[in-house]
Amino acid sequence: GSVRCVQETAQYVLEFFYKNIICNLKNVLEMIVSCPDRLVRNYVQSTVLHAIQILITFYKIVELNPENTDQIEITNEEDLLKEPKKYAEYLIIQFLNAMVQILPTEVAKNWQKFQQYFEFWRDFTYFGEVQMNYMFKRGMLTIFLDFFLEKKSPLIGFSDKKHNIGNNFSSPQFDPLIQNIQIMVRRLIVPNLQNSVPSTLLTESPNYEITDNDRLCLNCPDFYERAIKEGYDCHSVGMIIQHMCFENQQLSLDVCAIILKGINKSSHDQIKPYLEAMSYMLYFNDTFTFRRYEWIFGYPQPLVSTIPNEQDNFGCYMHSFIDEAVVNYESSISSEGCTSIINQIISSRKRWENLCVLCLKQVLTLCETNDDIFNFISSLPPPNYLCVNFSDWIRPFLEAYIEQSSRYYYAGFPREAMGKETLKKFEVYEQKLQKKLQEVHKQVLQSQETNVESQTAATSDSLNQQYIIGQTIKEEKIIEQTIYQDSHGEVILTCNEVTTYLAESKPHDNNTNLAFPEQVLKDKMILNSNITANSSCAYFLQPKSYLNQNNNYKLDQNRGILKKSKYDDYSAELKEYKSNQDVSNLTDEQKGLLYNQDIEADINTNQEQTNNGESNQQEEQLQEYQGEDQQSNEDPCKMEYFIDNYIRRYKISNETYSSVKVSFQLVAENSPEALQKLNLRLPISVFHVLVKPRSTVQICAINKIVPRKDWGDYEYVCNCQIQEDNNYTYGNQYGNSYGGYGTYGGSNSNMKRLDLTGINVTDDYSTVSYTHLTLPTIYSVQISVVAVSLKKKK
Repeated sequence: GSVRCVQETAQYVLEFFYKNIICNLKNVLEMIVSCPDRLVRNYVQSTVLHAIQILITFYKIVELNPENTDQIEITNEEDLLKEPKKYAEYLIIQFLNAMVQILPTEVAKNWQKFQQYFEFWRDFTYFGEVQMNYMFKRGMLTIFLDFFLEKKSPLIGFSDKKHNIGNNFSSPQFDPLIQNIQIMVRRLIVPNLQNSVPSTLLTESPNYEITDNDRLCLNCPDFYERAIKEGYDCHSVGMIIQHMCFENQQLSLDVCAIILKGINKSSHDQIKPYLEAMSYMLYFNDTFTFRRYEWIFGYPQPLVSTIPNEQDNFGCYMHSFIDEAVVNYESSISSEGCTSIINQIISSRKRWENLCVLCLKQVLTLCETNDDIFNFISSLPPPNYLCVNFSDWIRPFLEAYIEQSSRYYYAGFPREAMGKETLKKFEVYEQKLQKKLQEVHKQVLQSQETNVESQTAATSDSLNQQYIIGQTIKEEKIIEQTIYQDSHGEVILTCNEVTTYLAESKPHDNNTNLAFPEQVLKDKMILNSNITANSSCAYFLQPKSYLNQNNNYKLDQNRGILKKSKYDDYSAELKEYKSNQDVSNLTDEQKGLLYNQDIEADINTNQEQTNNGESNQQEEQLQEYQGEDQQSNEDPCKMEYFIDNYIRRYKISNETYSSVKVSFQLVAENSPEALQKLNLRLPISVFHVLVKPRSTVQICAINKIVPRKDWGDYEYVCNCQIQEDNNYTYGNQYGNSYGGYGTYGGSNSNMKRLDLTGINVTDDYSTVSYTHLTLPTIYSVQISVVAVSLKKKK
């Protein structure tokens, strides 16, 4: 009896579908798309969808072939009972094809009411494999993507776009469309060089191969920019990002740029979709995971301060407050507006507090749920000289934020609640940080007991010993390489090594730094009036304006205290090496001392020249300051300091009349021994810099982890692309791409040409392999560098 009841129900549904839907197809479609009553639109599409589902299930339809255009004549309802399965399949296809045909016309024209139209397709796709198979055979993914992108679609001439969708006052309801795209995208197999499968791939069988049109649309940055900006379903957008960006470096770069630009342009009430997209972008693992970290969070570099007619300086040399930033967490994405989220947080904490708290909460949430992100964030250097670790400024900021929120009323934003939620997440972060500090400190103690040299100068309360950077003594060019040349000029890559004054940073209670004399700091304010011109403190907190700028070293030994270090024990041994300049067997510590002894020798030479009467004016100045320095022995404004070639700056000079896009990367040999000797935080990602005509741009700045030691062995890869007609040209297929030749050199060596062999570049430019070159140690610096040209294979 029950079987007969179901059979009669199915027959009734078939008759109902034919009589009330197919025979009145135009009216049904109008009710789904253009009926002014939302409930009516919803009820009609739900009824049709339910009827289709019953017919597919009861008659066990295994395929809906959209290419089956055979016409079947139905004269009356009794014909349906002869071959119900055949007629059911035919009627369903007829209705679905009619729904597709009205998409670019009636649906686009009624964009304020088409939500229920796309809800039908979303639920239809989700209900079963027969429906999914129809969607892919009909090419619905391409149709939906092209419709969503409108005139920005890369599929030129694919469909007519006569109607504009959306306006400045209202956005179309594309959520069900994005959800449908997400369901279909996660069934796609997207080939990659590693032949690996993303975790987002739905395991239902079969999966489907991605078509060329699908790939064009899904690799189009405009799709992600609109989907994120207009705040469509965050989970669906995030799943699409994870699936398509898996092992796809270029699309990952494009989406990260969209996220950073959106964060930098948004207010606190507009930023949520960008932060959600950022979380999805960072929360999956592949070959480019840590590159995405640097794109989003930035690569830490010493912050440069430019003084007119002076050398560039670093640290707090020109600052008025000790809590001002001295580190620039710069994203390696060069597009305008792509400021890293860490820079955004640091810069907005005093001006846009709500925005800062929202970004901070999202970053802390990622640190709580992802250990790799936590390790990356916790290992960043602190933003100023009041912090021991990067996160030391967060608790005082949040406590002050919560206190202010409870004292005053703020409409439109739950400041107090948001502040307390963020503080709870930070407490979890602090617990993880304490465990990490204990583990690192234990490892350092073990290495000291076994006399194993450690490249990390960790202490009991910090991951790395930080150093205060003082006045620049000299900036010396150690690499200069032409990577492109035309009739108007050259594109030149240079590396400058910066020698500065350094002092060990000693932050205390997040309120002061014990490395500075107490007289020069008050409530985080730098009291420049209390700093005497002839004191060692003037190397770190006061610009030089009291001595001839061409004699920077004259009074170095008379000012303050040159701190004695463990390198002094090697002095006698080094004298023998200095006689013949044979440093091939020296340790890194001995090379560091040798370099500093050369600087001190320069100081003594300058003083001897002055004392011998080379310049009467300089001699008078020296005698005057020496008299002051005798009094300065009792001056409390003294600092313990030392000198080191602590910073390297890579720059690109474009002397042509064309804009140039430069790709630059530092790489090292991937072996435990080489990485152990590396004395810098090696950037993982490729730096992309756009250099305008007749200008010079800094690519990046790196600094040593442990001063007075050698940098270690690393290489660089540099490539420039000439911009023509406002479009970037890349390789032989699109334009011209140029690269330089390899160079090597040290502080006393000349630049030499090096022939490169074994270079191999993949067709999509995603991977560059080359023969690793080991070059000899030259004086105190050991570098192996490679610059290659990335060209499309013919």
